[in-house]
This record gives sequence, structure tokens and C-alpha cells, in this order.
Amino acid sequence: MSRPRDRARASGLEQDRGEAPGPRDEAPPRDGTPAARDEATGPRETATEPQGAAAGSPFAGAVVMTVTGTAFALLAFWVGRGGRPPAVDEELHRWVLAHRGSFGITVARTATWAGISKIVLPAVFVGGWLIGTGRGMRGRVAAALAAGLTATTGVLAESRVNEVIGRVRPPVAGWAGSAGGSAFPSGHTTAATLGVLTCAWLLTRRLRPGGPRRAAWAAAAGVAAAVGWSRFWLGVHWPTDVLGGWLFGIAWSAAALALLLAVRQRRLARAAAPG
Repeated sequence: MSRPRDRARASGLEQDRGEAPGPRDEAPPRDGTPAARDEATGPRETATEPQGAAAGSPFAGAVVMTVTGTAFALLAFWVGRGGRPPAVDEELHRWVLAHRGSFGITVARTATWAGISKIVLPAVFVGGWLIGTGRGMRGRVAAALAAGLTATTGVLAESRVNEVIGRVRPPVAGWAGSAGGSAFPSGHTTAATLGVLTCAWLLTRRLRPGGPRRAAWAAAAGVAAAVGWSRFWLGVHWPTDVLGGWLFGIAWSAAALALLLAVRQRRLARAAAPG
């Protein structure tokens, strides 16, 4: 008869010492349960917190596409009206012809190789394969196709725009390199911009936020800038042709990446949905 009273007295003493009675410590979750997997591997990827802090968002891509696409359309309308090139194009072209030397021409001829479509497009497919973030063979193939098709479709679209506008190139007498077709937009500049942006985006998804990602984007911008400069320095394009190539390449890449990110977020949302 004294045992219940003893237990009650002991409980009261525990409360007086600040040791409030509570449930027993829960046993760790069994292997194979969702909680056990989360403890072992960390939280699973969700639609709001994608793995590796996904580099970019569909909304940001849509904004970049809208801004650069609108700028390209306005520039195309301005230079495609026919007649003489804008005064700024003629002035800068004359300045280049008067100041370029043999060393600068050699550097430009080297840099322009990074904008040749027959080199850029295969390199983008290979780059997507090497730096793809997917797991296993299937993920790498998907990354290679996403990057390669983005660049390939962009180059094809640029070629069509180039034919429709039909802008005349600078006089052949000032050329220090080979060129063909119409002038606007610059095909070499567009191909280089498409290639480096898609590869840089794939690469940043594997890098830590901060310095490593900024370095990847800076390197991509440097390559695109070098190719654009080379076409202008070799005298085969007007400055606005190069500007148009940059704008078109950025707009097309942003549109493609926004689409890819939107599809990815939708897939993650479905995977995270209950049931």
C-alpha cells in the first residue's frame, strides 16, 4: 500500500528539483524510414530549396529575356532600315582601321575561332556531358542535350534573322579576316555567347555560391566579349552587329534556361506533393 505513495512522493521531489517528468526518449527511427534517410543524407530536394541553390529562377530568366529581347528588336529595327549605317558605326569602323596593328589582328584571328559554330556546338554538347549535375548516364545525357539544343536552336534562329534583315557588311577592303553572309547580328558573337552562357549555367550549379560562381560567369563574359571584339577588330562587322549578337545570345539563353528551370520546379513540386 505504500508503494503508490512512494512513487508519488518521488515524482514530487523531481518536480521540486526542476526535473519535470516527461516522456521517455524516443528511439531513433528505423533504417529505411523517411526520417532516417533525412538524418543520413540531409533534407531531400524540394521545389523551394533545390539542390545546390539552383543558379537562377524562371522569373529572373524571363526578365532577362524580356529586357535583352526588346533591346535586340529595337536595335534590329534601327539598323535594318536600309541606307547608310549609323554614324557611330562608321566612326568606330574608321577608328579601328586607323589604329589596329599586326599584333592586334593576330590576336583577333585567334579569338574569333571561339565563335565558329562548327567548333562551338560540339564543344557545348561535350561541356554539358562533362559538367552535367544529373546522376549517372541519364543525367549527363540530359545535361548535354539541354545545353547543346539550346545553343543549336539559337544559332539556327540567328541565321534566319540574319537572312531576313540582310544588312550589308563593311567594305571588303578593310577586312582582315574571312566572313560570309549578311552582317546583323554577328553569327560568331551569337554562337560564342550561346555556348559560354549555357555551359556557365550548368557549371554554376556544381559550384559554391559566391566567388566560384562569379568567376564562372566572368569567364563566360570574357569569352563572349573577346569573340565580339575580334569580329569588330577584323573589320568584318559593324559595332552594332556585335552588340546585336550579344543581345540575341543572352535573350535566347535566358529564354531556354527559364523554360528548363520552370520544368524542373514543376517536377520537384510534384515529387514533394503528398500522395
